[in-house]
Amino acid sequence: MGYQSYSGYGIEREWVEKLKKKAKDPLRKERLKELADGLTREDLANPETVTFLVDRGLRILNEKSPERQRQQLVRFVMEQQIDPNNMLHLLRLWNMFR
Repeated sequence: MGYQSYSGYGIEREWVEKLKKKAKDPLRKERLKELADGLTREDLANPETVTFLVDRGLRILNEKSPERQRQQLVRFVMEQQIDPNNMLHLLRLWNMFR
């Protein structure tokens, strides 16, 4: 699993900080958890599914993003090869975004 920082994908740190702040709202946090519930490694390797998840997540956070930024976020998620059932993968992601 080749983790690379989101900044290596051209995703702006300020934008990530803004999203993190919005995601701390309890209602939004719960909706994001529901969105991620039951995801598999295969889901996160499917471009259509990842695009749906990114779009839905941004809507939950009431955030609009330029198409380029959205595409970079989709590419970032897919290339991380995340297994949501692997605690090590989740810890690495947690450290990347804390």
